Amino acid sequence: MALNPGDIAFVQYNADSTEDFAFVVLADIVAGEEILFTDNGWLADNSGFRTGEGTLTWTAPAGGIVAGTVVTITNGTTPTVSVGTVSETGTFSLSSTGDQIIAYQDDGTITPIAAINNEGAATFQADATSTLTSALPQGLVEGVSAVAINEVDNVAYSGPTTGDQAALQAALNDPDNWTTGDNVSNQTFSGSFTVSDGGGGTGGGGDNTPPNKSLFTFEQYVLQEAIEEGRQVPFTAVNLGGIPIAKLFDETYYLANNPDIAAAVSQGAIASGYDHFVQFGWLEGRNPSTLYDEAFYLSENQDVAQAVTDGIFRSGLQHYLASGHFENRDPSQYFDADDYLLNNPDVQSAIDQNAVSSGFQHFVMFGLEEGRSPDLLLFSERFYLAQNADVAGAVESQAIASGFEHYLRFGQQEGRSPSALFDETSYLSLNPGVAAAVNSGAFASGLEHYIEFGRAEGRPVSM
Repeated sequence: MALNPGDIAFVQYNADSTEDFAFVVLADIVAGEEILFTDNGWLADNSGFRTGEGTLTWTAPAGGIVAGTVVTITNGTTPTVSVGTVSETGTFSLSSTGDQIIAYQDDGTITPIAAINNEGAATFQADATSTLTSALPQGLVEGVSAVAINEVDNVAYSGPTTGDQAALQAALNDPDNWTTGDNVSNQTFSGSFTVSDGGGGTGGGGDNTPPNKSLFTFEQYVLQEAIEEGRQVPFTAVNLGGIPIAKLFDETYYLANNPDIAAAVSQGAIASGYDHFVQFGWLEGRNPSTLYDEAFYLSENQDVAQAVTDGIFRSGLQHYLASGHFENRDPSQYFDADDYLLNNPDVQSAIDQNAVSSGFQHFVMFGLEEGRSPDLLLFSERFYLAQNADVAGAVESQAIASGFEHYLRFGQQEGRSPSALFDETSYLSLNPGVAAAVNSGAFASGLEHYIEFGRAEGRPVSM
């Protein structure tokens, strides 16, 4: 999934001693996503880069990267990276007399996404006339997606680390928020970032989940495939640590974030993403859905990260399923275990009586369908029946098995909305190409398109 300008920002730049730089991720990055970093300057005519220097290609790890993660790249004889993988083309070398780093993507068209200029006065140059200079890359804005600093050897960000993406972009790209040093020891960013969604809590206090962080469970996917495609998806119900994986796992999310598995499923090498996950993925640190985030979990639990490094656990998820959820640890930024119990005293009572093992187990098994916060389901049975009294009556009289079955057979073609997270009318209005595809019969509804493609593409859902 392509990144936008400002989806990452630099937090560290060192040209003395061991060269290194670091960036913070301000929007989630999927597995396998590539970002290129070059010290070639950008040409003023916007034709691309000056040549003669080097490029580092960073690749996001399995499971992707959660917003707030800091990635450090050290440019030794062979470059190394703290998260993911990195390779070098040409000679990437930061000059102690001034230079720049430009982050970009290239799918045939170069798209700059962040830049730091450390040459001359605190502004980009008119043009890239030497190895030290660069014009402001096309599409970037100083103070929003690019920062220019009065030339020094080493700099590190020392400003605010909490806020929504826009607030952090402004802070990170303000040169006044940087600590500088010339001909001294390297500067190091220290701290951690919390990137909010613009208000509201998680795990129990509010319903501010962005739709692209929603959940379409594997159980729902299996029924959808059976009714819409006439295809039986074989699977064996698996419980890990007391968690029914079919209720935690999101097939289309998993395939979108793991293109290697999507290719294997397409080629028939494995039956489904679910099949891969229960056999291998949970031990490889791959995320089953937005309800668990490997990078978040390891970042928040350094004892677990060390245990994984030491080989005691093969992944953070293995620890979480074995003991983490019993210990009330948070699995992702979208589920706060303490908040869930605070806002649901009946669940705490059930734990005390050994009826369930943890708040997370209750949420996966019951709370999601009961409509308890956080509201994550793209199709919510509770919402659908509450909004459609005729369907509720049909389910009560056993004329149809469930609201979801009604939605798949009739409701989506009738334009009924499946949940509070997803408004069918708004989605089609905002995405006329999708509306045309629905009208032509290529998709049964806007929701079907969103589940298969729109969510990963970051398409808007509401006005």
